[in-house]
Amino acid sequence: MELTIKRLLQQGIKAHKEGKLQDAEKLYRAILQSQPAHPDANHNLGVIAVSVNKADAALPLFKIALEANPKIEQFWLSYIDALIKETQLDNAKKAVEQAKNQGVAGDKLNTLESHLASGTQTQNVNFESPPQQQLSSLLEYYQNGRFDDAEKLSASLTQQFPAHQFGWKVLGAVLQQTGRVIDSLTAMQKSVQLAPQDAEAHNNLGNTLKELGRLDEAEASYKKAIALKPDYAEAHSNLGNTLQELGRLVEAEKSYTQAIAFKPDFAEAYSNLGNTLQELGRLVEAEASYRQAIKIRPDYAEAYSNLGNSLKKLDKLDEAEASYTQAIALKPDYDEAHFNLGCFREYKCDLEAAIGSYKQAIKIKPNYPDAWYNTSLVNLKLQDFEAGWSLYEWRWKRTEAFNNPLQSSKPLWKPSKKQRVLLWGEQGVGDEIMFASLIPDLYSSSSKLIVLTDKRLIPLFRRSFPDDIDFRPSNEVVSETEYDSQISMGSVPLHFRQSIDSFKHSAQGWLSASTVKAKNLRSQLLSDDSETLIGISWHTTAHHNGAQKRLIPLNQIAQMLHAPKVRLVSLQYGDFVNEVKKLSTDYGIKVAQVTEIDNMNDIDGLAALISACDRIVSIDNIIVHLAGALGKETKAFLPHSCDWRWGQSSQDSYWYDSVQLYRQIIISDWEHVIKNYETLK
Repeated sequence: MELTIKRLLQQGIKAHKEGKLQDAEKLYRAILQSQPAHPDANHNLGVIAVSVNKADAALPLFKIALEANPKIEQFWLSYIDALIKETQLDNAKKAVEQAKNQGVAGDKLNTLESHLASGTQTQNVNFESPPQQQLSSLLEYYQNGRFDDAEKLSASLTQQFPAHQFGWKVLGAVLQQTGRVIDSLTAMQKSVQLAPQDAEAHNNLGNTLKELGRLDEAEASYKKAIALKPDYAEAHSNLGNTLQELGRLVEAEKSYTQAIAFKPDFAEAYSNLGNTLQELGRLVEAEASYRQAIKIRPDYAEAYSNLGNSLKKLDKLDEAEASYTQAIALKPDYDEAHFNLGCFREYKCDLEAAIGSYKQAIKIKPNYPDAWYNTSLVNLKLQDFEAGWSLYEWRWKRTEAFNNPLQSSKPLWKPSKKQRVLLWGEQGVGDEIMFASLIPDLYSSSSKLIVLTDKRLIPLFRRSFPDDIDFRPSNEVVSETEYDSQISMGSVPLHFRQSIDSFKHSAQGWLSASTVKAKNLRSQLLSDDSETLIGISWHTTAHHNGAQKRLIPLNQIAQMLHAPKVRLVSLQYGDFVNEVKKLSTDYGIKVAQVTEIDNMNDIDGLAALISACDRIVSIDNIIVHLAGALGKETKAFLPHSCDWRWGQSSQDSYWYDSVQLYRQIIISDWEHVIKNYETLK
């Protein structure tokens, strides 16, 4: 009997495939005469009923098939499709849940579920699978980098078999690999929709979202991938990358550590962990992590380049240079390694060589804002102002731009007939003070000048410049009806500072402090019979690369300046009360702190305090700019690789006549600078 049933079923399926539906129906019903609950015969009869628009008659047949064997996905698909055709959508959704409760899960069932959830019609969805040969070819194309072929085939498969996930998955990956990230998003989302239990699909979607800057969504996708597959090392590492970009460094470190725990030979995770540790300031650990990445993968150019960055910060300069060189040897077209080598050469003050490295990076990647911007700074440091100011405009396109440019439909100001001009500040307060030296130039070339600046500077600027200049807080929105053109402070030098001589007329100082307040402060501070008042600053709150190299311990500056009849006064902004107390306890040196002036927020008061002093001694920070702009005698202590605005070797500043520069000869060595000061004072 079993052989007869099997033969009848085979004949019925053959007739069914050939479109001989009446013959197939007779054969299926012959089976049911002997076995009324036969699952395949009932199911196939139901399929025939649906094909002739009798879904209502098919439903009981599908139910019998499911009662006999509830583990077959196709039985559930047919049953759910019939329910949909009968517009029994709630029952269809319940059937999906019942199928899942039976442990049935597959791409086609997931597709039906997503269509039901979105209200999409399902009648035209092709649930057949592509031929295995096409799937194998598609995978081979992608793995071998034949992206054109992979794209054509995957696009074809998604059209022919829209319910089959693999075509969408590969199409999304190909589009991402070829730089069409926005286009890849749709395919990636479709891939996840068709296979919500596919951890790799969620990871791929996360990669696309991250590249689009949608970091919160990327984080969610990676976490979904990890929930589906807890030991998914790549997803842990990718999550770490996203968390690092979000600034959540401690969480990023944990993600990389987890990735390495699941995959101990994961070189990329070690390198990424090194990046996080470096950003956390744990340079020795970062170095170890990069070296482990290189041990696992000796040809890992990116790890060599990143290792070079850590070694540079650790002042292991020979090793750093060797790491950059090795990165470039392994990957000659590695633009970032050439850029990092340029930064290293600039750090060592080998400026011509630095320009050569930046040019090589730009040759490889013509649209490389950071390399163009750094080239501008080196040119400015070499006092090639024509090239420097022109390239300085790349600052707006940098990876970490200081500010966003003003959004305005008005044109950029250029020297022409006199117009109403809006000048807007950028970068930090020190930069605004320095660039304010060009306000008189722009004022003379304008019929009306509106200046947007840090509100802390407005009282000082109003006292120092012509009364008809309209100073406003930088966060104020200025109606475009009030001006004809606009320009940022950092772009004005392009028109007025093309040579050293062009700085001379402003270098003697352009700001005026309150003389009354300065006189009162001086009397107050010298009331202990001191004769000389020296203002000091030793710290910076800047976080950019190299900022920490500027710092000098308070005790070093204080011991250098301490003398009979000399009183030191703190110009430092921030909370350094405990440090000043410790100086008094440990060395018996007192530094006066004027509590009535908030050095951070009351810049007009700070200007009066600076004016009250006989001279200023400071590291490179806002104090130097403010004192120089006030024309106050100032001694500025500069690290070996100093900021572009101080030039390369001169002891004089072309921005400020009153500022004298004391430069490190040896990297991180302040002793020589202090001795040089003591010799010259």
